[in-house]
Amino acid sequence: MEILERFNFWEGVLWILIAIWFFVDAFRPMGRKRMFYGLCGVCFFLFGVSDFAELYTGAWWLLMWKGCCICGFIMLYVYYRKLKKEGVFFA
Repeated sequence: MEILERFNFWEGVLWILIAIWFFVDAFRPMGRKRMFYGLCGVCFFLFGVSDFAELYTGAWWLLMWKGCCICGFIMLYVYYRKLKKEGVFFA
């Protein structure tokens, strides 16, 4: 395995571990916080899987896949700001 392939592998592992952390946290709170954590878990999981797909393919659609994940992260950030303003998340 070359250095770039190793980096992609461990990057994918990192994103999936973050996704697992969000999925575990999704079972603790109730209401909209739970939904937020679940959506974060899905987004991080898909982002991590895209790194594993990058190991085996160099397809053009991977850029679109990652772009969709980045859009998801931006939307989650906007949703987080809204929830924080409503007092769901504390400062």
